[in-house]
Amino acid sequence: MNKNIEVINDKLLAVKFSMLPLIKEIQWKPDDSIPLEEQFGSISEDGILILNKDYSGYKLLSEEIMQIMKNTDRKLIKIKKRIDGNIKSNMDRFKLNLVNLELVRRNLIDKNDPELKLRG
Repeated sequence: MNKNIEVINDKLLAVKFSMLPLIKEIQWKPDDSIPLEEQFGSISEDGILILNKDYSGYKLLSEEIMQIMKNTDRKLIKIKKRIDGNIKSNMDRFKLNLVNLELVRRNLIDKNDPELKLRG
């Protein structure tokens, strides 16, 4: 494995997006219209979440997403329903976004659905 890729777990990697041109193992390319430090990450075609170590909130992001990934599908859906429509702070919105991201990664939400409704 490339030394520029940090394997956090089998579904979570972290890399500096500024190093992506040198990392042949990752084919995904960041959006050129958004500064690298503002892009938090992406989901690969095979369902691996790739976090951007250049992102200014990387430390908090990585800690929160690791906790969210530990939950079962059922628990994530429960968390989503509890937070959705009851957002009281930016942290609530942040957590809801991460829960939605994990649900998309697990293919329980269609990434193209603008309302991010649960499948089925």
